[in-house]
Amino acid sequence: MHPCGPSSFVSGTDGVEPVSLVERIEARHADLSARAEALSLVSGLACPSGCGRCCISPNVESSVADLLPAAHALFARGDAAAVHALAAASPGWTRCVLYQPDAARPDVDGRCGLYEHRPSICRVFGFAARRAKASEGLELATCKDLRRFTPETVARAEAVIAAGFDAPRVDRAPAEIGAELGGGAAPLPINEALRRAIERLGIERALLAGGRRGGDEDDEPDRPLPPLRAA
Repeated sequence: MHPCGPSSFVSGTDGVEPVSLVERIEARHADLSARAEALSLVSGLACPSGCGRCCISPNVESSVADLLPAAHALFARGDAAAVHALAAASPGWTRCVLYQPDAARPDVDGRCGLYEHRPSICRVFGFAARRAKASEGLELATCKDLRRFTPETVARAEAVIAAGFDAPRVDRAPAEIGAELGGGAAPLPINEALRRAIERLGIERALLAGGRRGGDEDDEPDRPLPPLRAA
């Protein structure tokens, strides 16, 4: 099981959100986490305490759909505009803006600032299977540090997967979640995907809020959607 515990941004106000799609994606996330944790339990595979090496990488990708639960949580906490501005200022392949490095060892240790709502790649990385390169079967997809520091545990996990254990598929999970949202499945640098997820959910929230005003639209001129950027 991933040891990097949750760390909250400041709490904010409630809003109006289209939650059905978010709930469907959250259900998929919960299933992926449970299967990754099950692999950890049967094999003993585990991250070193406080390790944030996989989060430090600037090469993490995700999709708009996969980050809708994170965007939903940011709106609920009142942090959507601030995080949107951070993501917009970090285009391309850059470290995830939700990552919070440890002050003592910032280049090694840290944690996710939105752990409970992290996307699928962050849930299964190191604890998943993928199609084997040299055969028709599956192989363990884990990080190089676990292979180097805990080779015996990695060997047990490899044997478990070879025996048919139902581990999450790191080569399929992001695309399957992305398919929940038409046009939101394409892999993107994680900060770009987060920015677009916040924008998508912000537009839907604004449209829903406008619809709930009833017949007021006839009495008021159309108003532009507010920009999702920090003031």
